[in-house]
Amino acid sequence: MADSRLTLHTLTTYEIHVPGRLDASWADYIGADAIIQASDASEGPLTILTLRNADQSALIGLINALFSSGIPLLSVQHTPETRQADES
Repeated sequence: MADSRLTLHTLTTYEIHVPGRLDASWADYIGADAIIQASDASEGPLTILTLRNADQSALIGLINALFSSGIPLLSVQHTPETRQADES
């Protein structure tokens, strides 16, 4: 099996949680692949941004775009990929 450790240049998926509701137009602006609206018992309304096939440079670009827009981060999480793409 290949080495699967995360590095600065490994392409992977990240989920970024931000407070409030961002509309779908943000996907193009910040380069996110998906935007999901959700609610959290402690945080209230939130938006989950998914960045697929991205390295950490792309992640930093997305975080900088959010920062420039005054949107705080609740969490940033690396989401390990499943092997489904290989099974297609």
